[in-house]
Amino acid sequence: MAFKDINKKRAYQKKIAREWARKHPEKIKASREKFKKTNPEKRNAWRKVETIKIPYGQLCQRCVIREAVDRHHKDYSKPMEFEFLCKICHAQADKERKQLEQTPTNTTGGEIK
Repeated sequence: MAFKDINKKRAYQKKIAREWARKHPEKIKASREKFKKTNPEKRNAWRKVETIKIPYGQLCQRCVIREAVDRHHKDYSKPMEFEFLCKICHAQADKERKQLEQTPTNTTGGEIK
């Protein structure tokens, strides 16, 4: 199915995902349980800051252009250290973190080039 309007495409994808989730509740539950077990630091960090509201009109702390809509942790072991970011900068920050996690290091802790 080809979409010219990105919003219609996203709405369609959400509808399909909801229908799948409704038909497979056991898979959703198993996935959530697996996440809880494998990501305790991440869950802890999220829980600690979920009650901290993003101030009205808060700009993204990276681009300082768009409104902040997310909280981003650089290090989940430090749950109270986070940035207020827009969606675009948050996606970029997560991409950078994943790249750092995948970068091999040598025995002295330095990055291998």
